[in-house]
Amino acid sequence: MNKLVNKRVQMNLYPFRQSAHMLSAFQMAAFGQGWTADEIALVANQIRALPLKDRFEILNSYCSTYAEDILSFTDEDIRFMLSFLQEETHYLFTKDVKKFDEYDWSTFNSLKRKATRSIKRVFAHFNESTTEEEKYSVKKTTNKFYDTLEEALDHVPAGQESNINIYPVWIHSKQTK
Repeated sequence: MNKLVNKRVQMNLYPFRQSAHMLSAFQMAAFGQGWTADEIALVANQIRALPLKDRFEILNSYCSTYAEDILSFTDEDIRFMLSFLQEETHYLFTKDVKKFDEYDWSTFNSLKRKATRSIKRVFAHFNESTTEEEKYSVKKTTNKFYDTLEEALDHVPAGQESNINIYPVWIHSKQTK
């Protein structure tokens, strides 16, 4: 699939994946974020006559979604987990996660297994102004956590798709009960 427009819309398209209103939601978000009518028309024409699933895949490729970041770990996630294990002197604590090699990931996964006996990686809703870097320092966090990204996306209230960010966070296992 070739992208016809080299832009991305900041929106969570996932709640619209089975909806006939998927394109309308995308168009409203794109227009609201400065896309021109021609750019929106190019994308709309690209998905014309496609099945709903294919429409979603193509439109989602134009969205700045959480999938790219959520499925991978951030530097903050690594540091939080290592701090929890009291491993602040571990070499991974200061290493940029983007520079991890196979050995680093293997080491991280071993430490993660040790940590997940008492902490758990879950997904939580944050307001739109909260960034990935701020997720552990937010004063008021959600009381509801979701085990999977899909579950977190399914619980985004209708009409609030562009007002909520979903990030993975490490919490104590007993908090999820």
